[in-house]
Amino acid sequence: KKLPNGSDKIYYQISYDGYEAHTVNRVSAAGQSTVEEVRESIKWAVKEKIPFSIKSTINRDTFHLMAECYQDIRDLVGGASSTYFPTIDYLTNIKVTEEERVKYYKDLETSLIAIAEKEIAFYKENKRFFFSWFYENKALCGAGAHGLAMDIDGTLYKCHGNFYSDKKEENQVTSIFDDSFIDDIVRTTEIHREVKKYIPDECKGCYTEFCLRCNSMCYELSEKETFMEKWNDYPSQPDICELYKLATQVKWGMEKVLGLKK
Repeated sequence: KKLPNGSDKIYYQISYDGYEAHTVNRVSAAGQSTVEEVRESIKWAVKEKIPFSIKSTINRDTFHLMAECYQDIRDLVGGASSTYFPTIDYLTNIKVTEEERVKYYKDLETSLIAIAEKEIAFYKENKRFFFSWFYENKALCGAGAHGLAMDIDGTLYKCHGNFYSDKKEENQVTSIFDDSFIDDIVRTTEIHREVKKYIPDECKGCYTEFCLRCNSMCYELSEKETFMEKWNDYPSQPDICELYKLATQVKWGMEKVLGLKK
């Protein structure tokens, strides 16, 4: 069924990282692979014409697998109907050495160039990109403002990333067992409401065209004093900024080949 605006009334999101990365990062509690089970679910959703999108996560240790994951998802969903939209796992390897930083950068560069080569042919055939990082999108995270995450014990946090954080308690909002449950949720959403509008001066002058900011990671890394200063401290993650700038540079090169950019 459709809503008045034409969008689907029910829409599903399936977590799948692409065969190679999913095999490494998403195993069951017993350590067993989940990749085939998820792939079969996706095939079934495609066959039954169930509206869904694929949510992929990529971490630094699997940057070198991105091109393979891109192609796997294209083949799986039938290229013209979806996108490959990987989100960087910001909270894994949050602090890296200079040697690791250079390695991860080169891994991502190699993968992005390989994806761009595939995207040239895809764009010529479909007049759009399959890789979401080649669109303009400087998204602000809605964690705390428009969404919370509940742990298995009923405790709510600003973000699901807080589950694995050393600063977990500082980002706790409430519990479903607290009498003030609803009031606590209202209070935190009001506090975070302005997050969607906040752009640091450093970001205003940045040339990158695609960037997914992570406030939970900002809070982890920031050396500022107040909670909201830390939460909004996007410049505290320069290595992430570097990766998104790289993606834009590769995009510009691809657009020149396609005649979309001078």
